Amino acid sequence: MLDENTIRSRLQELQPNVAWCHYYDFGHGVESVSKDNEPYYTKAFGLKKIGQQVLASIPHITKKGDIKEKTVLDLACAEGVHSNEFAKAGAKRVVGLEGRQLYVDRSNFAKDALGLTNVEFVKGDVRHISPDETGTFDIVLFFGILHHLDASDWLP
Repeated sequence: MLDENTIRSRLQELQPNVAWCHYYDFGHGVESVSKDNEPYYTKAFGLKKIGQQVLASIPHITKKGDIKEKTVLDLACAEGVHSNEFAKAGAKRVVGLEGRQLYVDRSNFAKDALGLTNVEFVKGDVRHISPDETGTFDIVLFFGILHHLDASDWLP
């Protein structure tokens, strides 16, 4: 985990003029987006809640009943809030794939700030992935990306 001064310093390196789309509480009274930054706060906090709800559903949709020993691929992970939630819950390995470098950098910062070691974030294109490059996974998350793609990207 990072100390308060490091957190504040690194946040200043991550384009502070661009609002965060995911909510993180980094401790020390430092958040990725605060309540006074509407509408970003409401959306960011809502996305965090969705990730927590999906995580809570895992016992109902997997044969083993929990996230332990599961591998997770989070496609178009943005700033990694869902990936980090799964990692905090004890997933064996989590990979967040994101096309925007700023979001990869922010995801890696959040991972470091939270002291997580079982998650990694990589820059890539969800339209061009293969098991040879990423490996295989027990769970694949695919939230909030289809509306960013053209129909030709996902329809035959």
